[in-house]
Amino acid sequence: IGDAVLVTDAAGRVTMMNPVAEALTGWRESEATGRDINDVFYIINQDTQAPIAGPVAEVLCKGAIVGLANHTVLIAKDGTARPIADSAAPIRYDPAGEVDGVVLVFRDQSEEYRMQAALRDSQRLYATLLSTSPVGTMQLNSAWHPVYVNNAVCQLAGLEAGTTDYERWLERMHPDDRERAVSYAQGLSVDGGEGHLNYRYLLPDGR
Repeated sequence: IGDAVLVTDAAGRVTMMNPVAEALTGWRESEATGRDINDVFYIINQDTQAPIAGPVAEVLCKGAIVGLANHTVLIAKDGTARPIADSAAPIRYDPAGEVDGVVLVFRDQSEEYRMQAALRDSQRLYATLLSTSPVGTMQLNSAWHPVYVNNAVCQLAGLEAGTTDYERWLERMHPDDRERAVSYAQGLSVDGGEGHLNYRYLLPDGR
């Protein structure tokens, strides 16, 4: 299994861990066995840096599956901090009996967080480029309603910056071009592909 796995007994003591769990916690199975799970699986809140109660005690108490909240960080034996996602489930040798232990499965989210941060940076850059571009750019949904309009388009059409009011756009479109333009754009949204269309907008001064 690619995820880390820790197993405890009914007292919350470590009984088994796989190599991935060893790598993420910094504990070898031989030295972790018999220790309290909170010694080996020490987690904090990413934002507050405050320690978080581990899920094992809750599973032992409730006898149900428990998942960690977002922004949970695992602190390894050597102090290395890693964001993780995990879930813990009860072990019952007798399905109708008491909880005999807990299996804790978790994974390192470091790369996922890096990708999310890179995506946010890319989105911010893209938004900045669009908003400051002298070339008019619009994003339309399948009903041809604008969902994004950059400042250059608003200036060309004589509308306030950032407006996506569909009726305002139709009012500004030249009546002789309106039906043709809307039909054409709706056809593109159904059929896909690229196209080219000329139509006119009326400015507030009548031009």
